[in-house]
Amino acid sequence: MLQVVRPMLGLAVSLCLTFILGCGGEAGPKRYQVSGTVTLNGTPLETGIITLLDDKTGGDGGEIHGGKFSMESTPGSKRVTITASKTTDKPVEGKQGLGIMQSESLIPMKYNRNTELKADVFADKPNNALKFDLTATPADFAADAAASKAGGAAKGSSGKK
Repeated sequence: MLQVVRPMLGLAVSLCLTFILGCGGEAGPKRYQVSGTVTLNGTPLETGIITLLDDKTGGDGGEIHGGKFSMESTPGSKRVTITASKTTDKPVEGKQGLGIMQSESLIPMKYNRNTELKADVFADKPNNALKFDLTATPADFAADAAASKAGGAAKGSSGKK
């Protein structure tokens, strides 16, 4: 039994070290500096997450603080998602008394799940500056709630109507 475990342990350690240290050279595609601003209804978005997605390399993401973000991304045309939420004073159903509260999105689905946002990241620019001026109205959130109740049959999904 000990003879079987020893080679497996060596293999596991080797795989972990390869994963942590990499195979040498640059890992993955080259990334370029991207920074910018995000406002919601004219006010800088206090906190959130921005993700630049493409079909070739997947995505790159960064945090938004005080309406600003800075990150690195692969070059090319991107679909952009922006998310942010706040904790409510309502407990999560079934978790009353445990201090687990519900959260609600501050950003309509048209900027994340069903994003309309696009951006280009250029390899020949030292800094790709992006600006996103988002708007959110009660009608946006009502449409999001209706789409969620309908099983996600909102724009961009393949659900039947």
